Amino acid sequence: MDKVEFRKSVRQGTILRFKVVKGKVGNTSVRYSVQVFSDSLRDGGGEEIFSTTITFVCLDEKGIKTAIP
Repeated sequence: MDKVEFRKSVRQGTILRFKVVKGKVGNTSVRYSVQVFSDSLRDGGGEEIFSTTITFVCLDEKGIKTAIP
């Protein structure tokens, strides 16, 4: 994950909604953009809590980068 900065606090029991979009796909890695929102059951609204970029890298059993199958 790259930098995560919380824009709003999250209380216990808050319902979170994640919006995940696949970005760049390489030979050994894939990048996703992630936005997290708090959803209100009362009015159907929501606020963005944080966003980040996550990169997954495909590794073999020795921990060496390998091509994505």
